[in-house]
Amino acid sequence: MTLSALIRNIKDLHKSNIGSDLYVIDRLKLQRDKLLSYIEDLDYSVFDVLGNSEHKIKANINYIYENAIWCIETYFHGRFDKSREIIFNTFFDKNNRERILLRYDDVRSKTPFFRMRSNETYELYTQLEMFHIPFEKRSLTTNQRYSISGYPCLYLGTSVYGCWEELNRPNIDMSNVVAMNNIESLTIMDLSLSGISTNLFTEEDLYNITLSLICSLRVNDKNSPFKPEYIIPQAILGCMIRRNDKSDPYYCDGIKYTSSFYDTKRCLFDDITLFDNYVIPIKQSMEKGYCKELMSLFAISSTTSIAINKILNPYSDHLQNSSAYDDYEISEFGIIEHWLRNDKKTPVSQLYKE
Repeated sequence: MTLSALIRNIKDLHKSNIGSDLYVIDRLKLQRDKLLSYIEDLDYSVFDVLGNSEHKIKANINYIYENAIWCIETYFHGRFDKSREIIFNTFFDKNNRERILLRYDDVRSKTPFFRMRSNETYELYTQLEMFHIPFEKRSLTTNQRYSISGYPCLYLGTSVYGCWEELNRPNIDMSNVVAMNNIESLTIMDLSLSGISTNLFTEEDLYNITLSLICSLRVNDKNSPFKPEYIIPQAILGCMIRRNDKSDPYYCDGIKYTSSFYDTKRCLFDDITLFDNYVIPIKQSMEKGYCKELMSLFAISSTTSIAINKILNPYSDHLQNSSAYDDYEISEFGIIEHWLRNDKKTPVSQLYKE
């Protein structure tokens, strides 16, 4: 098997929802066995590219899955601190010689991000109301894949469409959207699938993908208040928050991940880059207001909605030669993104008055 075939198979594994009707630990074991079978089928030349032997790479993948399963089992036995410590030792503890090295990427300044909030009226939220949940309303912070109850984070997407899917398709005309640009570069743990290619693919990339697969198990029971599929991604987020000091060599600002909605039957578009999400936790907690450090990192556009944008900007200038654009760019999502990208951005720190 070639490296490109390995990458293709891993992406297929991500969207296959393997063993969806099984116990979460059995699903991880099936996923592990499938991934190891891919490694066994690799051409010998691929291991030269990865810079390690088949034996060692398989051992490391086994180590990741064994500790992920151990983490979940420990959680089920009520040892919550120990459960998270297992993940910390596996990926974050610099004193652990067996620690798995992950890849961190820099996101250049002025990268466009999008954020959406559902609404039941045509009224628009303020720009600050489109930022993270304020500290005095932290009780609204719910338990999600990369969300810990009571701990506000900033959630961003690479497309308006991806944000809409993440919110489970709220009323598209009333939902509010903004664009945000990062003022400074960000250091991100990349657990996404969109950036994977044969160019400069490393052993660390393989372990990032492995962790991505583990963190992307689709939820079996969406109506259940407890979702065991969230144990590992929440532990990853908790460990990242623990290393929240910029002087720490393993510091990062957030996590990039591919939505579990990617390539499901209901998807309207198949471009994987539309489904990338970012979670950026607060850096400091206060009694009320917003994280000052996060406010200093981002600038934000005006708030709008698809309905209001169609009224105020009925003719999109970038569609005058629509044949030059793909299906997404001429969709309502693409049109509003174009407007948001070009709208003036205001530093969030200038909007908040204590």
